[in-house]
Amino acid sequence: MPEQERYLQDFQRLEQAKAFACVPVSGYQVGALLVTEEGRLFPGANLEFPGLPPNYCVHAEQAAAAAALLAGCREWRQLLVSAAPCGHCRQFLREFDPGSLRVRVVESPTIASVSTLGKLLPQAFGAEAFLPDAKGADDQLPTPAPVPGTPASGSPIISNLESAARQALARSHAPYSGNRAVAVLAGGGVLIAGASFENAAYNPGLGPMQAALSQWRLAGHDFAAIERVWLVQSDPSRVSWEAQSREILASVSASPLTASVR
Repeated sequence: MPEQERYLQDFQRLEQAKAFACVPVSGYQVGALLVTEEGRLFPGANLEFPGLPPNYCVHAEQAAAAAALLAGCREWRQLLVSAAPCGHCRQFLREFDPGSLRVRVVESPTIASVSTLGKLLPQAFGAEAFLPDAKGADDQLPTPAPVPGTPASGSPIISNLESAARQALARSHAPYSGNRAVAVLAGGGVLIAGASFENAAYNPGLGPMQAALSQWRLAGHDFAAIERVWLVQSDPSRVSWEAQSREILASVSASPLTASVR
């Protein structure tokens, strides 16, 4: 494909991703598209929560990365973004990529700049700086147990809830606290899960409710359609996501949250 045609195609894809942005505070939409080594595409868009501190927002790059991680895709080839990634996002991405990720900033149908994560984040550090075996750190955590539910045991909704929660818990990245966490949103017959993704620098991590609400938006659903919410944590003794999850959920939905530890 000629270079100019590729610029236009990438720009159009990012415009589509930006349409999922929810930015009641800044009004500034950002779109991202993560391309895996297998060629799968995962869009992302920024998400802000009205009335809450700005540091609660989900960045477009985080949203795209979370979508890929939740799908079990950890080998990434390229990240397309509509604006240069901030330092927060560069550190978040570094947790899952050693620096070889190709980053393509497409600001218009005719202009794009290309770099790598390594060049965008010099003197970087990640999980390897704190963990004896960074690649196997998550595998050392206990296997998630079945998730409890409020409806009758064995009902279809609980069967689907347990399946969604177990899969998301298994893909949660929690090597620092040891507390895998997942939020599952339900509404209109749809179940969407988000997991916690911790970071070596702590602050750039992503909580389960942020991830779940982001994926809900990217799936084309309105927050008003959320009917029930579950939060499951494996070990909140040192770090708990419950208070933050309730606060974030309350900013966009009045739906009840059921929290449990397994």
